[in-house]
Amino acid sequence: MNTQEMIDHLRTAGFKSTRELIHVFQGGSYQHGASIPGKISDVDIFGIYVDIPSMALGVTDESHFTGGTQDQYERNRPGDEDYKCYTLRRWAELACKGNPTILGFLFTDCTMSGVWRDYILPNKNLFKARTHAKAFLGYAKSQVARLDGAAGKGKHGQRPELEKEFGYDTKAAMHLMRLLFEAEEYMRTGTITYPRPEKDLLLDIRLGKWTWDKLFAEYFKMEQVVEKAMEDSKLPDRVDRGRISELIASCYLEHWNERELIESL
Repeated sequence: MNTQEMIDHLRTAGFKSTRELIHVFQGGSYQHGASIPGKISDVDIFGIYVDIPSMALGVTDESHFTGGTQDQYERNRPGDEDYKCYTLRRWAELACKGNPTILGFLFTDCTMSGVWRDYILPNKNLFKARTHAKAFLGYAKSQVARLDGAAGKGKHGQRPELEKEFGYDTKAAMHLMRLLFEAEEYMRTGTITYPRPEKDLLLDIRLGKWTWDKLFAEYFKMEQVVEKAMEDSKLPDRVDRGRISELIASCYLEHWNERELIESL
């Protein structure tokens, strides 16, 4: 799906700020490289937009747009689409906290012009922090909760169809290990590679080729690897929120000025 097609899908879903988009891409298994060959997968479209002055400065509270072809509380069917677009301010707030999905936006190709490409990407180092590993480990534990049933069942819990076929939720298991691989790479290099270098291994997990015992043996081993990588990391201890705030403010003013939403500065 090309950029314009993704924007068209968002517009059809009711997203009213397509003209303010600065980054849009296809995420999920497509991004990670772990789609099952020959199987129709869900489609995840992510975006970032600069909310207009009346939204950013007014009393309306808008931080993101969520939509899709299926009710948000229902299990997706093959080919269903999920959409998630964040305001640039909300994206930056989550990036400062080390949200793994949000940090991934920085390492996904951007085909659009604008402040994302011209301002954010040249300053991506501002969003790096050694302590972000804790967020990756936390999200990994949320996948463990899916696996052991603590997250319940349904759209945001276990996947009963995978449990029936393989004995456990192999998609949650794949994401569990993916998060740990990404965390180690990020701690050691300050980047996250897409598609994942371990995509074949991740696909094996998703296809149920790993036993439960092997999965958890590797999980506990990788958890220690990530903790050691965090300890040894050359990344800054924390992000500089002051500099990030200045960067985001500059992006807003530049975008608004370019779109003639405010008087020329």
